[in-house]
Amino acid sequence: MLHFIVPLPPYLEVHGLIPEWSGLLIAVTAMIQIGIAMWIDSRYDEKIWRNYGFTIWYPIAFWILSMMTTVIAFPRALIRREKIRGRWTSPDRGLQ
Repeated sequence: MLHFIVPLPPYLEVHGLIPEWSGLLIAVTAMIQIGIAMWIDSRYDEKIWRNYGFTIWYPIAFWILSMMTTVIAFPRALIRREKIRGRWTSPDRGLQ
């Protein structure tokens, strides 16, 4: 969206939704990593390979979810009126 506001250098321009070499490199790297993980797990689950074609959606969903979380949560954290700190408190899992 930035290229609509300011001119970008040619190496940062996006020409369409079809991935170029960098997007293809990321996709191939992800598929190799997932393939190695599935190969390791195939000892325990022989039918794991039937899901290999759908695994490319995992990094895409992860990136979209991370982007949406940042876009929604960051402004809320800045605009919050209470001056309390955000802290993680681990839920009780019946260990105490």
